[in-house]
Amino acid sequence: MMKCGWLLVLLPSLSWGQNPDIAQANAWQDSTWANLFTDGSRALGFIERVLAMEELPDTLLANSYNHLAIHHGLNFRNDSARVNFERAVELMAGAPRRQSVIARNLGLILKDLGEFEAAQAEFERARAIHDSLGDRRQLAMDHCAMGNLHAAQHQIKESVTAFNRGLELFNLDDPRERISYRIEQCNLGFIYVDAGQYAFAEQLFRSSAEGLIESGRVAQGVLALTNLVNALLFQDERQNAQEVLEEINRLENSPSTTVRVHEARLRLDESRVSEALDILWDLYPTSFDGFHNGGYYLCNLLRALIANGQPEEALRIAERIRLLHPELYHDYGNDLQSVGTWAIQATAALPNASPESRETAHILDTLVNLTFQRLDDRAGILQGQFELEFVRLERAALEEKNKRLEGERDAAQRVNSLLGLGLAVLAAALVLLGVASRLRRRLQLKSAEAERSAADLARLQAEQLAEEMRIKQSELVTTTMEQAAFQKRIEGAMESMRRRGMSETDLDPLIRAQEEAKPFEHFKLRFQGIHPDFDRTLLARHPDLTPNDLEFCQLLKLGLSHREISELLNISSSSVMTRKYRLRKRMGLDDGARLEDHMP
Repeated sequence: MMKCGWLLVLLPSLSWGQNPDIAQANAWQDSTWANLFTDGSRALGFIERVLAMEELPDTLLANSYNHLAIHHGLNFRNDSARVNFERAVELMAGAPRRQSVIARNLGLILKDLGEFEAAQAEFERARAIHDSLGDRRQLAMDHCAMGNLHAAQHQIKESVTAFNRGLELFNLDDPRERISYRIEQCNLGFIYVDAGQYAFAEQLFRSSAEGLIESGRVAQGVLALTNLVNALLFQDERQNAQEVLEEINRLENSPSTTVRVHEARLRLDESRVSEALDILWDLYPTSFDGFHNGGYYLCNLLRALIANGQPEEALRIAERIRLLHPELYHDYGNDLQSVGTWAIQATAALPNASPESRETAHILDTLVNLTFQRLDDRAGILQGQFELEFVRLERAALEEKNKRLEGERDAAQRVNSLLGLGLAVLAAALVLLGVASRLRRRLQLKSAEAERSAADLARLQAEQLAEEMRIKQSELVTTTMEQAAFQKRIEGAMESMRRRGMSETDLDPLIRAQEEAKPFEHFKLRFQGIHPDFDRTLLARHPDLTPNDLEFCQLLKLGLSHREISELLNISSSSVMTRKYRLRKRMGLDDGARLEDHMP
């Protein structure tokens, strides 16, 4: 017994000698999580301390790789984030519940890298585990993650549906789930911002912030408030944005970089340039590694320098960023201008700027406006979809109400039949029949009058709708042709810049701005707003049509001439004829049939 007792005393010391201080590692990981979203440098320090320890259990290592991946993701180092998430998933193989959460994080970073199929596979892996465990909270978050994936693929309606499905699963009586609910509300707000639905986003950010702060999650609540400021700035509600910033300053002694940049942006909007520069220079880092929202900061700094008459300094900083931090060079600020495009604006602001440089800057402004128009159009269409969904739900409720009323009417008729039978015995049948006949005639007259009024109203509404459709379609044709001409102007300007020796690297910001504007997507969005069922109806008739065929049919639906179509698609008139011939064959039409007559 003495030997056994001695052995039991020795075992802990042997175990201690072979294992690191697990309690210390856990404490550092707790500190990591507390600082991860507010003080990235401090969080990174705790992560590095844990990873430097030897002989850690796999689960502890996995947690730190997960934290490191989140840190890299917050700083736009997505490739590195992916590698660390994959390490964490592998190390968590023995703990499926925790592995599934990290798999979802991996899916989110794969989504950001554009690897949508791989992201979906990770989300489905997580959902399968949570489904088997019956974990409603994690299932709710899986739905929200899938909503993010849909949003990345511009499937806004599907994204909102997935988020709402997830939010419905949270148990709001559980404090922990209530916090998760508020966080996902904030994430849904990002989707609405991306869709241009800033008012919806504002409501979600407000609700999220209030709920998180009430739950004691002040840091996360402040993040939601910071995003609320962003939504207000998009709506040009500067006074409301200033009030929210003041609320953030009351909650935090040391506001985040993003909050300070918001303050500088508001001063820029008010032409208080020197005050904005004081804030921005105070934030200027020795290194942009780990600098949160660096692109947003830099765009505002360059804008302030140009407004202050210092385009040379703006160019110097932009060139430094292009060489040392190329991932930030193309990062966007709130106005859809990147660091690269602000460099072009700075070139145009130089005292000796060439006419070509000024023309390039003007083209950039136009591209930004086109992009905002496309976002507005997408927002309008999304709003229309939500309204249609509301009408559908309202109609379903009315149908349910009508069904109930019909049941009540049938019951009343049965009662009336019995009463009528009694009255027939007590009163003269002829008198009753006379009264009934007069009532019937009166009801028939009223019914006929109501039907005529309804028919007249429907006819007027149809005529008004047709006229609105004609005006919208005419505007779309005009806008589309103007954009086609503008695209040629861009191509001419870029060709001129190439002849003057400008490299593709220098042209890259302009090319990216042109891609972001997506003029043909703008056309398709506006077309969808005018003819929402066109693609679905045409595909139902001819399922083999390709996306290019559908685009061509949309142009035919607008009644564009061969010349206009050739200008818009940048092809010859003979190519337009060839496409029409092939499309006619694909649709199974006779050679003499007019394609335009077969558009829905």
